[in-house]
Amino acid sequence: VAHAMELLGVDASNCLAMGDGENDLEFLRMIREGGGVAVAMSNGVSSTKAEASFVVASNDEGGAAQAIRRFALGRATSGE
Repeated sequence: VAHAMELLGVDASNCLAMGDGENDLEFLRMIREGGGVAVAMSNGVSSTKAEASFVVASNDEGGAAQAIRRFALGRATSGE
């Protein structure tokens, strides 16, 4: 991911990272530490939720869509 961001000239501060598992920790940390938004799903493992800036609904409850609406599109919906 870091290599792709470099090739595209994308700064971490302009990124939204989402994850729910141990395999997402490095990505979430890189984006959060770079000033971007790191989001974990509520059904994620505890270490992922601890690394994230925000925790949203579970995968089954539309957590990814919730994060995109709130952080990428700037449109929170009721209950968020």
